Amino acid sequence: MNDRNIIEIDRVTRKFGEFTALDDVSLQIREGEFFSLLGPSGCGKTTLLRQIGGFDDPTSGAIRIDGQNMTGVPANRRPTNMVFQSYAIFPHLTVAQNVAYGLRKLRLDRQERDRRVKEALAQVDMAHLGARRSNEISGGQRQRVALARALIMRPKVLLLDEPLSALDKKLREQMQVELRHLQRQVGITFILVTHDQEEALTMSDRIAVMFGGKIAQCDRPEEIYQHPRNRVVAEFIGGMNFLQAAMLRESDDMIEVDVAGFGRAEVRKPAGVTYNGSTLANGGLTIGARPERMTLVFDGDGGHNRVVEGTVVEASYYGDMTYYSIAIGSLEKPIVVSMRNTIGRRSLAAGEKVQVGWGPESLVPLL
Repeated sequence: MNDRNIIEIDRVTRKFGEFTALDDVSLQIREGEFFSLLGPSGCGKTTLLRQIGGFDDPTSGAIRIDGQNMTGVPANRRPTNMVFQSYAIFPHLTVAQNVAYGLRKLRLDRQERDRRVKEALAQVDMAHLGARRSNEISGGQRQRVALARALIMRPKVLLLDEPLSALDKKLREQMQVELRHLQRQVGITFILVTHDQEEALTMSDRIAVMFGGKIAQCDRPEEIYQHPRNRVVAEFIGGMNFLQAAMLRESDDMIEVDVAGFGRAEVRKPAGVTYNGSTLANGGLTIGARPERMTLVFDGDGGHNRVVEGTVVEASYYGDMTYYSIAIGSLEKPIVVSMRNTIGRRSLAAGEKVQVGWGPESLVPLL
């Protein structure tokens, strides 16, 4: 990946009658980047992918690919190719014939066509299955055939419309690793549409989180997860406790807050945000805390200079982790704290008194 933008989306709006599917979206995607469009159903992510691919036209705004304005350029003339959710594999053709299908318009000689088919199949670990009929291969293999068929056309950008959603959990996780490896191998830009938060976090260089036709946050996976800009993003990605706080003081990079149930702390301020009377009525704001960024203090644990008393309300066992609902003092709702089930660590039962260890770095102010 480099710093050169391969795709520039400039104030794109798409309306269907009175419904606005995309609302003044601007975005830059870098060359060689694995980029994900993440959001719930109906947020506009697939509509935006279709705009990039030329399967639909913006109501207003412009899209540039490799510096060229794509207005009026049909899908088959753009330097992109798409892998659809359904894969669109022809069952009456062999694997190799499916992969070669898009080469027909290039009018290559047979030797060159066969060479490119073998190369594309080798990229997706299917070189030994070229002669097999497409209705005789597994779901994961069909997904690889769809990838090979798209890559054989040597696009500058590969568009992926939820290509793993039809696979079972274990195969999906395996294909996530393989797809990321393939992207690094071929070195072109991949743009993935997904509603699966873990999938986006695992595979992406950057993620654009979308709601209601707008981009709520665009950043690296770690930054989106650890420092979501608002409550909508925080609720959508992972688990989050929400706490009310009063703002006491503001500096260039930090704010001091008094958090309900926890007390005073100085926390990192989101970049570019200024908290003032017009932004926060009466100085109040919402603070987020991930369950794994807090801990339960067991006998013999030390080093926790900030603790609050609580009572276990419920324990939910997930194999590697246990999630505890903890009632704390004056808080109306219990908070959730997750703990890894390490060897020798006992499970806690409802009604047990506990101490919750935390630090200022556990807290994230939300807009």
